[in-house]
Amino acid sequence: MPTVAEPKNLVDLKRRLSARLLADQDVTGVGIRGEQIVVYLARDNEGVRRRAGAVAKDVAGGVPLVFEVTGQIRKQ
Repeated sequence: MPTVAEPKNLVDLKRRLSARLLADQDVTGVGIRGEQIVVYLARDNEGVRRRAGAVAKDVAGGVPLVFEVTGQIRKQ
């Protein structure tokens, strides 16, 4: 059973995960919602979800990720 990460630890985990996750063109952002790390996706893609899970396992000990499809986000 996964343990709940404390807010301070979530911020650290997000920082450690962000650069690697954002290198994938289908990942539009990484955030924190409540006690979860959220990965925002341009489109729903099982391959991206698997790769993100592998990054989380490698970088952050397998912290559970939540995915949200936002569509492409462009800088204005």
